[in-house]
Amino acid sequence: MIRTLACIAVLLCCGISTGEARTLRLAVHELPPGRGYPYRVMTMPSLYSLSAIFDGLTRIDKDGIVRPWLAKTWTLKDPLTWVLSLRDDVVFHNGRPFTADAVVHAVTYLTGQGGTGEAVATEMSFLKGATALDDFTVKIKTYIPVPILPRFLPVLHIVEPESWTALGRDEFSLRPVGTGPFKVDAFEATRILLRANPESWRPPKLDHLEILAVPDATARVQGLTSGSLDVALALGPDDQDAIERVGGTLLGWRSEMVRTISFVLTEGPSPLDDIRVRRALNLAIDRETIIEGLLGGLTVPASQGATPAAEGYNPTLEPIPYDPDRARTLLEDAGYENGFALTAEAVIGANGSDSAMYQLVARSLREVGVELIIAPVTIAHLFDHFERGKWHGKAFGMVYTMEPIIDVIRTLRNNSCDRPAPWYCDTGATAMIENALTEQNPEKRIALKQHLMARYRDNAAAIFLWPELRFTGLAAGVTGYRDAHGFVSYDTLDIQR
Repeated sequence: MIRTLACIAVLLCCGISTGEARTLRLAVHELPPGRGYPYRVMTMPSLYSLSAIFDGLTRIDKDGIVRPWLAKTWTLKDPLTWVLSLRDDVVFHNGRPFTADAVVHAVTYLTGQGGTGEAVATEMSFLKGATALDDFTVKIKTYIPVPILPRFLPVLHIVEPESWTALGRDEFSLRPVGTGPFKVDAFEATRILLRANPESWRPPKLDHLEILAVPDATARVQGLTSGSLDVALALGPDDQDAIERVGGTLLGWRSEMVRTISFVLTEGPSPLDDIRVRRALNLAIDRETIIEGLLGGLTVPASQGATPAAEGYNPTLEPIPYDPDRARTLLEDAGYENGFALTAEAVIGANGSDSAMYQLVARSLREVGVELIIAPVTIAHLFDHFERGKWHGKAFGMVYTMEPIIDVIRTLRNNSCDRPAPWYCDTGATAMIENALTEQNPEKRIALKQHLMARYRDNAAAIFLWPELRFTGLAAGVTGYRDAHGFVSYDTLDIQR
């Protein structure tokens, strides 16, 4: 009897279903820094949580094709005007209908003082305003031509206007109201408690969802293998055996991101100001050995800061070679024959192999006399530097990401003089980036972007390593997991314990 009661207590403590309600526990590296405020960040891991609560107007599938979401169709009326037809069967979590007024509210916020400086507003600084033509038709105006506007609209998360107005931004972030498949019950320090929204236009199969912040990748794997987690994101290839031993599955694929160590070239003098030094650091990395030994040979050395699926990828660029002798010669020519120390801020534990990866990169650099010192930081700390600058080193680990729009224009604009606090500013590229964004002719637009990718590589704007891999662990019984560029399809996710 005592043993039976103890078993029931364990089941309840761990959240394992003993009856009807199905709860799935999903672990990410970090919860959104703005909690349920959807405009502060538009990248992983925040998108993993926000996509349970909110919807954008479009979504981009794994093949890079823009698909209807809250918007059914979109038409370019003139270079500065888009007209979108919206779904008429969507309601918010509080039962109010989704209409064009909600889109107008979101655009008005992002183009006003309230949205100033937020990541989504910065990414879509070209927005001018929006007007409801009727309940389910909205007109969006831009300051400049943006022929790829539908690619930005997945991150235009739509909030319920009346709740936003009544609560204010800060309180709304704790009690968000969207159109997603799950409603928020509570934000806790290390987890979000959500329950199914059965009135959703894409109702979930699960009854409850818990999104937990587990910063350490090893702890995420242990949670999966012990049964305290059902889905664990941002793992590594070495975790496959442990997960399969308990009947689970490790999913792996190449993302639309390129792993880099980016340079801070705008905050005082450093050896990196010399292009010969930056080129030397790129030539010093033995990418193939690291990929084969650490990443299971599942990716390839980078040729540029883009992936083949993204519009603007330059197929004429060869992979960056490994040439330590040439690297030493360049360093000597630049006056650094005795090397130098380079401090780089980096998030450790966000992925299963990132600590080992930095160690191996540091080993390659040490062979040419450069001492790479990794300063661990949190994702929130890194995002703060993105917006404010004042880096604690002259480099930082990041990705050149095409996600979620799958277009090189995103990585070009993020690594440019147009940032609020730029770390890389090539003034000669500024006008070209603007032209690449606004060019209406597809062939000319792609050619401009390809030219820019070659320019960034030639200028060695960063150490370009390899297209990033993404690994997600699933416990036995988990079905329907889909991840498209950071957006998880929570309506298809299910578990049978």
